[in-house]
Amino acid sequence: MITNKQFLKSVFKQDWERAWVLGFTADPHNHRNWGGGEYRNGGQTQLKNALSKNTFFAISTFKQENGHVARTKSLFDACYVIVLDDIGHKVNRPPVKPSYVLETSPNNQQWGYILRHPTRDKPLLEYFMRELGNKGYSDAGMEGCNRYARLPEGVNTKKQNNNHRHKLITWNPSNEWDLDALIDAFGIDAHPDLVSTEHELKPLTLPKHDPIVDALIELNLFKYEHPHKLGAIEITCPWVHEHSHNADNGSMYFQPGYTFGDTQYEFGAYVCQHEHCKDRGLSDLRHYVETNTLDWDEVEEEPQDQEDLLAPYRISHWLEDTPPDREWVFHKNIPMAAVSMIQGAPGVGKSIFQEQIGIGIATGLTVAGMWEPTSPGKVLIISAEDEREEQHRRLKAVVRSLDATCVEDEPEVDTQMLAENLLIGNFIQRDAPCLLTTLDHGKCVRTKNVKKLIEIIQQIQDLKLIILDPVASFRGGDENSVEHTTVFVEALRYIVNVTGVGILLIHHSSKHGNNNLFDDQHDGRGSSALPGGVRWIANLRLMSPLEAPIYGVSVDECRRYVRLTVTKNNYGMSDAPVWLEKGDDGVLHRADMTRVIADDPEERLTQMEDQVLALIRQEEIAGRRYTQREFEDRFGGVEPLNCSSREIRRIVKIMINERFSLELRKEGRKQYLSEVE
Repeated sequence: MITNKQFLKSVFKQDWERAWVLGFTADPHNHRNWGGGEYRNGGQTQLKNALSKNTFFAISTFKQENGHVARTKSLFDACYVIVLDDIGHKVNRPPVKPSYVLETSPNNQQWGYILRHPTRDKPLLEYFMRELGNKGYSDAGMEGCNRYARLPEGVNTKKQNNNHRHKLITWNPSNEWDLDALIDAFGIDAHPDLVSTEHELKPLTLPKHDPIVDALIELNLFKYEHPHKLGAIEITCPWVHEHSHNADNGSMYFQPGYTFGDTQYEFGAYVCQHEHCKDRGLSDLRHYVETNTLDWDEVEEEPQDQEDLLAPYRISHWLEDTPPDREWVFHKNIPMAAVSMIQGAPGVGKSIFQEQIGIGIATGLTVAGMWEPTSPGKVLIISAEDEREEQHRRLKAVVRSLDATCVEDEPEVDTQMLAENLLIGNFIQRDAPCLLTTLDHGKCVRTKNVKKLIEIIQQIQDLKLIILDPVASFRGGDENSVEHTTVFVEALRYIVNVTGVGILLIHHSSKHGNNNLFDDQHDGRGSSALPGGVRWIANLRLMSPLEAPIYGVSVDECRRYVRLTVTKNNYGMSDAPVWLEKGDDGVLHRADMTRVIADDPEERLTQMEDQVLALIRQEEIAGRRYTQREFEDRFGGVEPLNCSSREIRRIVKIMINERFSLELRKEGRKQYLSEVE
């Protein structure tokens, strides 16, 4: 039995994961959502439990536009198979032998003709399909290049068909057709304005120095160069004898520098869609032609002047010149012309804080009573999460707060300067996702938004910073993938290098980060390649109930306080953590926080006991447990206890031996500190 996956691989060859598929259980006459999706991007879930639902595939693949792909005629890319419907019931048997025959209901079949080379000639394709219907070889409605056909694994849930199970009667995928040959076989006259050139294979214009092509020709493995993809060459696989039925199809050699969309093969590539060759690549093809041609080593390169490849690495001029000072957006915080990031849990105040940063840079006013801009300048904020109305409300709240807190010798907000210097939006291209990277053929690549964003930046003079909120709205692929995250970081660096303008990312923290009292650069969601790739990171974290009594704050009020900690600074020492207080409008202000320390030794001990117990409870909730030594090493000399390891050891011993509030609970070979119940 041929599975749906095997079927798609045979029809779409190396592009099978781009196949557009659909599955549903309802009667097709009553079903309204005919959307579907690419197999690689969630479409495979449509085909789960295929033997209990209608299963379809589109005969064509579709192009991406602004990171979005849809089964529309406007996004048509290439057609891989011609499918005739209603054979035997409404339509007589065609005179041309098909690649496969699929029974979709009693006395009703679909006949498929797999194309040897996918066609991108949409006008000719639709003319041919329309003429097939006019000549009675298929249903009259088959002319769309984006039409669906049924898959071999599935059922027909139309009421009159009683869940008829699809049956693959004929399966001969090696019986492939050129489009023009198929048109001739059906006796359809060529349209005077639609003459296909896809079968007129132009002779190869050989690169000056591609010995692999020379060897393929010598070994009689070269077939032709793709007419629409210069540098894509269909060949006979050197291991064709290992293919099922010795099928001679589906093998491509891509020359060095071959580019298709955003994908470029700098060193070339070899792809064969047959199962026996799935693990073979360019190195295997190169080894084969090297060992099977006589004059491989005789290929001579044209003499060239030797380039000094070490020139970019020489440092002699550094020893003579004085290096420029590092430039900052704020004094020692957020470096210019670099990628930086602020991360925190939802609701901590990241979005309004970014507007405070933008207003501070635009007007030259100090942000939250702590960060002073090095100079005023322009700021571009793209906040993909929030509508314009919410951005407007936050802006007014920050401006009112600044005006209310200005003292006599400080100016109020210069609204004219603010209007000139601050730009806020929620898109890069209108009515399109903000993604700077996306998945294409399973590979994470940059989108057109990178170029568009650079064009926007280059129209803004004296732009000091771009703020992107949140990270998740600007990157595609898997956020936990190192490869996908690295592509995103490289796209950001590319924008910075081209424009000279720094980028500040606003990022959500992970579940671990939300429960972490000890702010860390890795508290954000996703792969560690993101914090590893940016140069400066600050964490925003709400005060925990454990910390509240340390600073004399009631537990009910602790969520008004936010701790800002610079957790990474590649260009210098980080400032000490700062506590901020949220106003009623959400605006953050610096808070004057002092640790409350009891004078009486017994009260001090009780205070420390409460803090240790609260800390152990919170760490257990987060799934972290400690032996006595581990606890001393982890929390000695740091927040929130802020006392030495030796002092912690003394307090813990008292709690175990005298106050009986702690015990050592043995699990396996270790004894963990645990609160006495």
